[in-house]
Amino acid sequence: MPKATPNFLVIGAARSGTTLLHEMLLEHPRVFLPKNKQPEPHFFLKSKEFEKGTEYYLKNTFSEVLPNHLAVGEISTSYLFGVEVPRRIWEFNPEMKLICILRNPTDRAFSNYWHSRKNGFEELSFKEALIESESRTKLLRQELQEIAPFAYLGRSQYAEQLQRYLNYFPSNQILVLIFEEFILEPKKGLKEIFSFLGVDEEYEVSVSGKNINASRPINESIDPELRIELNTSFESTIKKVEDFIGRPLKVWRK
Repeated sequence: MPKATPNFLVIGAARSGTTLLHEMLLEHPRVFLPKNKQPEPHFFLKSKEFEKGTEYYLKNTFSEVLPNHLAVGEISTSYLFGVEVPRRIWEFNPEMKLICILRNPTDRAFSNYWHSRKNGFEELSFKEALIESESRTKLLRQELQEIAPFAYLGRSQYAEQLQRYLNYFPSNQILVLIFEEFILEPKKGLKEIFSFLGVDEEYEVSVSGKNINASRPINESIDPELRIELNTSFESTIKKVEDFIGRPLKVWRK
């Protein structure tokens, strides 16, 4: 069994800048992530993967860790969404540091939908897809049900998701960044992450050439009435995130 074990995880959210984050974290000499973001390990989410055991996970994900790597981790954006994931992570390492980037929940849901449509996995309109989400998920095989590819709104329910983690981990082990702020000032967000991970926070990472806007649907928009409806439904989720980070999220309330 390799000696290296992860001490941090980026748990989500999907469609919230984690590809940019992966590219930037890879540049720090003290931080280890698997070089290829895809496919994400999803070890703590997928039951079939989890049943293969810790040794399998460490060997397949962290075999290239070097002695100079102080912060060792991986990115699996469905960890935030998975119901069993917080307990599984806690049982593996109760001192695990957890990082998540959260996006306006309505925008995240629409970006998730648009990504699926662009890749040929979605044929319904956004509104139809929201209505049919639960019934479509039930028709999937178990492994895909765990990933829940059609849970566009479910994956944006940050209040429930954060609470599941807070049931196992103290708040000082969970770092929440805001996507809309991160893409405007990525170096500022990265400095906060480096400090959280205990590595040199002054290390200069290049932003030039990175695809900062990759998560934004092009020439697509949500029906204004549907946006208002969704924003209203996400009010409690937004308030929970505001309570967690200790400040109002004006960028989500525009």
